Amino acid sequence: KTVRKYFGEAVVVTQELDDIVSSPIIKDTIINNADCKILLDQRKYINKFDSVQSLLGLTDKEKGQILSINQSNDPARKYKEV
Repeated sequence: KTVRKYFGEAVVVTQELDDIVSSPIIKDTIINNADCKILLDQRKYINKFDSVQSLLGLTDKEKGQILSINQSNDPARKYKEV
């Protein structure tokens, strides 16, 4: 609350989703208070993405879009739908 009072933003970045998901206190605090969540390539979690989907409240369409990131790495394509 103090950070927001001064128009600041707290940022959490991790390469391991388990760092956040494994701790109930951290998970609830970060997920519930984060206005913006950015997910990059999640192929590493494809077999356990259902827990991430339910945690973030993602639809099946959103899950499919996230898991399709970097699936067709054609260097000629300038943009990709995410």
